[in-house]
Amino acid sequence: MSQSACGALCLAVVMLGLPAKANDTPEHRFQDLRLVPAQSSGINADVARPGAASELMAQAPAAVPPESETDRRGFYLSASGMWQSRLRASEVNVANTFLNFDSGYALSAAAGYRLGDIRLEGEFTYFNNAIQQASATIPFELGLAPAAAQGDVGLYAFMANIYYDIPTNSRFRPYAGAGLGFYTSRINNLTATFFPVAMLNPVNQTSETSFAFQIKAGVSYEISPKSEAFVGYRYFDGSTLNFNDPGNLGQFSPNGARIHAAEIGFRYFF
Repeated sequence: MSQSACGALCLAVVMLGLPAKANDTPEHRFQDLRLVPAQSSGINADVARPGAASELMAQAPAAVPPESETDRRGFYLSASGMWQSRLRASEVNVANTFLNFDSGYALSAAAGYRLGDIRLEGEFTYFNNAIQQASATIPFELGLAPAAAQGDVGLYAFMANIYYDIPTNSRFRPYAGAGLGFYTSRINNLTATFFPVAMLNPVNQTSETSFAFQIKAGVSYEISPKSEAFVGYRYFDGSTLNFNDPGNLGQFSPNGARIHAAEIGFRYFF
């Protein structure tokens, strides 16, 4: 017998002597061979399965927009205090009848809604100034005016405002705004040194409601995603006021209210 024939006979004997597995079929052996590359390379069998990549992508969490975009919508409350200066208020078409004011204060409260870089709000503001001097036509012609005066004047303003917050990619955001609304004025215990000579009584009167507008500008600083502080300037301009003081001054109409104010405040976002 040749050497090659003898080797083939020995190989057949060895294979016949091996125990067979219950599922040792040609198909099974083919599957085992097909899985070997995936297992030997350290790749999970699920990943090697057809379609597994697309399933994993579907299970991945969706991309979340940056916090600065998602948080810049919603309601807010605001409060501020002001130092302000009110310009002279003169009787319409009567230059020598007027009131001069000391610098005063103002308090403001507002509620609004933020839409990205735009804010819409309703605001109430109270302005107060002590009266420094008073003048009227007859006392002025007699040389008795202008004269030192006492009392104060309060303004009650209800405004609808719109703002634009300028993006800067920092905690500081400049803003500009404007508002329209209406206001009333209250004169509290106005007296002047010429009142006894002119036989006038102290004045305590509230005006009719008049139109007003304002312009604002400033800078906000983000303390946290829910709160910010701000400083700014506002110019308030109210149209002619009409008072009626029967038996004393009669009807009089100052030419409105013009105020320059420096403001500091706080906003809280919900």
